[in-house]
Amino acid sequence: MVRSYRISLAVMSLALALSAAPALAQPAAPPADDAAKMEAFTAAYEEGMKAIEAGKFDEGIAAFKKAIEANPDDPNPYYNVGCCYARLGKKPEAIDWLKKSAEKGFADVEHMGKDTDLDGLREEAGYKELVAGVTAAAAGDAPSGALAYEVVVGKDHDKTKATPLILALHGNGGDPKSFARVWKDLADSARVIVVCPQGPNPTGTGGFTWEGTTPDQLLEVVGKIGEEYELDEDRVIVAGYSLGAAAALRVAFEDSNTYAGVLAIAGDWNSESFKTRLESAKQNGLAVALLAGEKDQKYIAQLRQAKKDLEAAGIPLFYKEYPIGHELPPNTADEISAAYKWMAALPRPKHEATPEGGGHDDAGPKAPAKDDKGGAQPPAPGK
Repeated sequence: MVRSYRISLAVMSLALALSAAPALAQPAAPPADDAAKMEAFTAAYEEGMKAIEAGKFDEGIAAFKKAIEANPDDPNPYYNVGCCYARLGKKPEAIDWLKKSAEKGFADVEHMGKDTDLDGLREEAGYKELVAGVTAAAAGDAPSGALAYEVVVGKDHDKTKATPLILALHGNGGDPKSFARVWKDLADSARVIVVCPQGPNPTGTGGFTWEGTTPDQLLEVVGKIGEEYELDEDRVIVAGYSLGAAAALRVAFEDSNTYAGVLAIAGDWNSESFKTRLESAKQNGLAVALLAGEKDQKYIAQLRQAKKDLEAAGIPLFYKEYPIGHELPPNTADEISAAYKWMAALPRPKHEATPEGGGHDDAGPKAPAKDDKGGAQPPAPGK
């Protein structure tokens, strides 16, 4: 069976627990600021799904190839082309396209095992080799408990100077490589380091989810970057999109002594969950930037409530709405740059953590010195 995008939103455990209803997974994002390509991808993908449902596999192949032209980084249309060729009895072509899907990150071995479209390929040597490779890729090469990540360093990075760090969390079903492209311009223009952790669990569609992630795992990533680069410990910001934004808000408010700010794009907000954290966040100088879509039926009401809660609490706030739905804002690079520059201009107090702030009760887990081992325990942190 070909891959559609409908899966259940994973719910993060422990301190990152988020309430979420079933939703469409976010496919790997095309290059930043190209909404037209995303629209073309979505339209072509839906066209391909309709063709498959009608048994028109040649038309499905053509449609999914158009989707690939719009977004060559998403593994799903490659997989679906392979399924179409398999249904047409063209085994070499089918295996070739399935391999291309695996190269793009497809890792759902369980789905392949149940997919009746592939029954005619099971005994083919090329297919068996492919399944073995996908199985190995799904296992991953990161140490148990550690998160893989992508690092974006500005072209004019000065290794001798302490540099701000942005910990950027991709959306549910996203991946760090695609999300890293969103931040490249900011890394160049603002001279910041951006690290994009990878959610620990593959969704099976080439992306990853944050289910089961803990705040200490994110701090461990910060610690590892601190071993490689000189970081400005008072300018560590956590950011995210969609489910990644919800996670970013959660960890920022639970440990506002570590994070100078949080930049959330299309994330959710629960007033009851955050109200006990507002005072400590204010005392610790946490700054908040919220970017919201006016037509985002999932989160716009929550984000408008967040605006009211944060303003009432006296927490520095950058808030902007766009005439869009649940997606990255138009001219994404410019918009996140404006939010970051607003945040960077604010003073960041040096202080001890307030008890209400949650997380750690010492001076807070800052990025470690060069000789730190990067453990997750305080005082060193360690997306």
